[in-house]
Amino acid sequence: MELDAKKVFKTLNLDKVWVPIVLGVGIALYLTISDEAFTLEHLSLIGRADWGYILLAILTVLVRDLGYIYRIRIMTHEKLSGLAFRSSYLGSFPLH
Repeated sequence: MELDAKKVFKTLNLDKVWVPIVLGVGIALYLTISDEAFTLEHLSLIGRADWGYILLAILTVLVRDLGYIYRIRIMTHEKLSGLAFRSSYLGSFPLH
């Protein structure tokens, strides 16, 4: 299985990601702001969150994603290269 870099980046186009992100954030903001019980005091509760649970949630997501990567690697009989993993997993989070 030979992967063409242009084909991979065309399939994982970031432009296709923006619409669901903007739509999801927009709906979440609308539902939050339109709630009659919402006050700025409720928003300040976010700052008082226990950081241990937030770090645990991030760790859980990372472990889940690594499990998905391992699963895909096993399903493809280890024919996917490191480039394929970087473009599929890290392509969603540009570092530049």
